[in-house]
Amino acid sequence: MAHSTSVQIIVRSLRDLGVAVIFGIVGIPVVEIAEEAINLGIKFIGFRNEQAAGYAATVYGYLTGKPGVCLVVGGPGILHAVPGGAFQELDAISFLSPHTKTAFRPPALDAIPDAIRNAYCSVWYGRPGPSFVNLPADIIQGADSSSTAIGRTSLVSLPPKSSADETALFKAAQLLKLPSLLSSSLGKALPTPVPLSP
Repeated sequence: MAHSTSVQIIVRSLRDLGVAVIFGIVGIPVVEIAEEAINLGIKFIGFRNEQAAGYAATVYGYLTGKPGVCLVVGGPGILHAVPGGAFQELDAISFLSPHTKTAFRPPALDAIPDAIRNAYCSVWYGRPGPSFVNLPADIIQGADSSSTAIGRTSLVSLPPKSSADETALFKAAQLLKLPSLLSSSLGKALPTPVPLSP
């Protein structure tokens, strides 16, 4: 008895579930899945971007009442396919937390100013990076019914200055302006550095 490949097992599983159409983009390594799907009689509809493929799979699901299948490569392919997957109720906090400095959802209207201020501070202070504030429809379309007025967002103070010695930083910058070492190894001249003033 011949052993099955992973690709064959994947596609047979889809076929056995009654999948008749796969939407997606072929790329390594998923191109093998698309080819095997075609070999087993599953129609593969290729797209030029993952988002369109995701939308097509979603529409197929709505129209047929069966799950739509979207095939994309890992990494950015998955990220690009997400909008097409009707993820309006996606737990965006869990999804984005590993990729942002902060990600949170204000629990009520009166918490919006602090949430936005905290996200702003997080982006501005320390290591550069994005922050995310999830503002779902019920928050955006809500009206303040409390007897207490929601206050203004307080200004954010300037981020703390670097504790690095400015003289040492200037000397390091001057060393970086020495293109002769690099240009000989790169085989071409580097652009003339812009002079820094102390």
